[in-house]
Amino acid sequence: MSTSRAPRPSPPWHGALFTAALFVDAGWLLTYTLLSVRPIEALGAWNYLGVLVLLLAASLGAATWRGAG
Repeated sequence: MSTSRAPRPSPPWHGALFTAALFVDAGWLLTYTLLSVRPIEALGAWNYLGVLVLLLAASLGAATWRGAG
């Protein structure tokens, strides 16, 4: 007889963290493509790698999130 427990829900900051990462990701991409901001322009095409890494981190956070349901 095994006693398996349901996994506990994620803490509230978990959902806030990956949601914020998605907003920062969108803001970074829009800033790079539409505006002329010197520090961001200096990175050149490396901006796309930064956006990709942040998007993957947000996706991983969303995939590991467990709701209260």
